[in-house]
Amino acid sequence: MNDHALGQALRAQVLQELQHGRRPEPSRLQAVLSDWIASEQEPLRPALRALIHSAAFSSAIQQQPPLADGRLMPRLREELAPTFSREVRQRMETVLAGLLDQPPPFSPSTSAAPVPANSSRGGGGGAGRWAAGLVLLAGVLAVAGGVAMALLGGGVALWLRHRNADPQAQAEAQIPPTLPPVRTPAPAPEPADGGADQASAVQSLNALYRALSDQDAGRASQYYGPESSDQFDPAFFRQFAGVTLSELQLTGRRGPVLSFSGVVTFTYPDGSSQIESRSFDVDTSRSPAVVTASAFGRILQLRR
Repeated sequence: MNDHALGQALRAQVLQELQHGRRPEPSRLQAVLSDWIASEQEPLRPALRALIHSAAFSSAIQQQPPLADGRLMPRLREELAPTFSREVRQRMETVLAGLLDQPPPFSPSTSAAPVPANSSRGGGGGAGRWAAGLVLLAGVLAVAGGVAMALLGGGVALWLRHRNADPQAQAEAQIPPTLPPVRTPAPAPEPADGGADQASAVQSLNALYRALSDQDAGRASQYYGPESSDQFDPAFFRQFAGVTLSELQLTGRRGPVLSFSGVVTFTYPDGSSQIESRSFDVDTSRSPAVVTASAFGRILQLRR
């Protein structure tokens, strides 16, 4: 199998084990990978071993749903950057795309098997139809005028290359176009009433995201427990210029544990932002109140 298929096979193995109630163990995954790796993929073996033993991979398979969040790519890529050569990292980009169920990136180093022109495998069929259409269009334009053909053909080719190479454009294509625009909300206010427990929980949630936004890992760790630490990995939050929490709403209570829904806005260094919904469980019997569980909901506004 090629590099992208190798990542897809690893993804399928992880999901299968989770469906059977087993936690995917790195040693077992490493043994399975040994059976799959072809001779030309031997240079990837150390990088694959490092990947499945990394904290980012462990966090990725614990998310709900597992291996489904597009933001996992930079976290997994960061695990490999300091150690491996550029060529290995480029090929691992293709493996990671398969692992996260994304199309393979355009790269001359991607070891993919040739695909027939009429194949519909993955996204190849759509690209083949585009190529066939361009050939027909080029023939018509050749009659109309060589200059027009060169300008239009070159522009379309550049556009196609950009679409294939830009993961953000691919992600946008997967988001339903009917999602309503979401305004960036104001920070969540402290509750005027509702009891001391609710006030304590909201105070800890706001303090947690202020610390995450300041990239103060030590201060942030005061407000979440070990059972939810994988959701607040400092390495993940280092990629943002700021993070804000807003629109907190109480959704349930189980004794001292309060459940909330909220909106998280991630602001990137270039000024763009992405808005997502998230849920939280907060144990108010501790001092300060501590987040014991947190889960991604959905994307409310794609990065723009």
